[in-house]
Amino acid sequence: MSGGPVKLGIVGLGRWARVLARAAQRSPKLEIVAGYTRSPEKREAFSREFGIPAVAELRQMLADPEIQGVILTVPNEQHFPISEQAARAGKHVYTEKPIAHTLEDGVRICELEKDHGVHIVVGHSARLLAGTRAIRDRKSTRLNSSH
Repeated sequence: MSGGPVKLGIVGLGRWARVLARAAQRSPKLEIVAGYTRSPEKREAFSREFGIPAVAELRQMLADPEIQGVILTVPNEQHFPISEQAARAGKHVYTEKPIAHTLEDGVRICELEKDHGVHIVVGHSARLLAGTRAIRDRKSTRLNSSH
């Protein structure tokens, strides 16, 4: 593996994909090199906004040997079928929470790791929520006051 950034595709090009694409553009560790969604208009808009090529078919992205993994920002019920396609293509998967629409699909997604030798990661951005920050601040205050 080269010392360059990890090359990723992103599937689903809505609001959260744009948030993640902006973050990725600030990172020297990863690079989104392809985007896919079913809508040609959304593909064109995403490509224009970020300068990231969009592909017309998911299989194009999954067949690209340069792409090591995919980011899923699709509705929950699509997590399993797309994760399965990606894993079969040898791509690692980062998906937003929840991992799946049903418990059964969540278990099936977890099994993809051992079945295909890929990593499945679920994003949890709750640390950024106001309630989570308040809990962390209270805990920190309580720990500091006990010393």
